[in-house]
Amino acid sequence: MMALVVISLMYSHLVTDFDVSLPPVIRVLYSRELTPNPVDVTEYSLPWWKSGEGNQFEYHREQWRFNLLFTSFSAPGTYTVSVQPGSDYLIEPTCTGTFVVEDRLF
Repeated sequence: MMALVVISLMYSHLVTDFDVSLPPVIRVLYSRELTPNPVDVTEYSLPWWKSGEGNQFEYHREQWRFNLLFTSFSAPGTYTVSVQPGSDYLIEPTCTGTFVVEDRLF
């Protein structure tokens, strides 16, 4: 299953792919109650057919888009997804979301 992550970047105008040298990137961190430090699991957010293209957003129809592959995140715990700048610009406020995978008792 995939989820489309869509963002718009503004500075005095809509920021397009012509305005930045590198597009924004997605980062996924995994943590569990017993894990003191989150683990970077960003590499698992890509579908196999895009695995060589990196974690960069694509600019399409005035929006930055990233297809996040959720099926790779099956370990119980909390996943924090954030959008980070790809180069010499800032993203403020920070764009972050979380989702939780719970233990399955069958």
